[in-house]
Amino acid sequence: MKIALITASTRTPRVGPKIASLVQEIITGDVGASQNTKIIPVDIADFNLPVFDETIMPALVPSKGSFTKPHAIAWSSEIAKYDGYIFVIPEYNHGLAGGTKNAVDYLYNEWIGKGVVVISYGIFGGKSANEQLNQVLKGMKLQVTETSPALAFHDGVGPDLWLAGAGDLGEDTRKDIIAQSPEILKAFAELKGLMEKQSPKEVTKQGSGKAAEFGAVSCFYKTGIRRLLGSDLFMCAGWCTAVATACFDIVFYEMGALRKGVTLGLVGFEGTAAEASKFYKVRKPRVTLKNSV
Repeated sequence: MKIALITASTRTPRVGPKIASLVQEIITGDVGASQNTKIIPVDIADFNLPVFDETIMPALVPSKGSFTKPHAIAWSSEIAKYDGYIFVIPEYNHGLAGGTKNAVDYLYNEWIGKGVVVISYGIFGGKSANEQLNQVLKGMKLQVTETSPALAFHDGVGPDLWLAGAGDLGEDTRKDIIAQSPEILKAFAELKGLMEKQSPKEVTKQGSGKAAEFGAVSCFYKTGIRRLLGSDLFMCAGWCTAVATACFDIVFYEMGALRKGVTLGLVGFEGTAAEASKFYKVRKPRVTLKNSV
């Protein structure tokens, strides 16, 4: 399972990357917790996202169109890679940072149905920002863990706060965060549990008509086999919004075989790949699909 550890702060200087790195050390240092998972750091600041400037609503990508700006394309491609997420977020002025909300709002279908942990930091642990992002992600149909660690700077408005403002993690705060390792590991265990349950039977079917009635299909990634969710299908083939969170009992064939004329059974349609591409705007999959019988 691939998990993105997302550093949400985009300020300069900032302490976020150091807190995210410590969170990663805590998780990977526990053999049981990190088993069968790969945690990959993702820094929102690296994508230079301006206030949303695309000309299409994220919820309509890719069914009605595509992103056109390089930064949006790169961000979408990155987030779509992962099975789950750990957000490490700051709190500014008793609330969620604008850069964090903007990055979340850039996308929609890339997030749907996936597991996520929110870990906040701030003078009082960033509790307000933590609660706000939890509410947002739940509303966007992500599976949010019950445990959301809030990491406070040592002594609140003390020396470590000013160190953080300069981009440094104070030693006392570092010790305090390490002392919260059990809570961080508990949240991570909940995330793994949510990810393992991301099977077709667990997903809420929210489409309409035939699209919401299908069962399951298997998808082969380079890293192995896993269940293919509706959100994956949305990214793979450009399906209509009605099927975005549903799962399917459809036989997929390798795209090369399709080009040779093998028929593809889709919702309300059966025909060649060329015909399907016109009917469903089928795009090149972001995953490798194997022949199936």
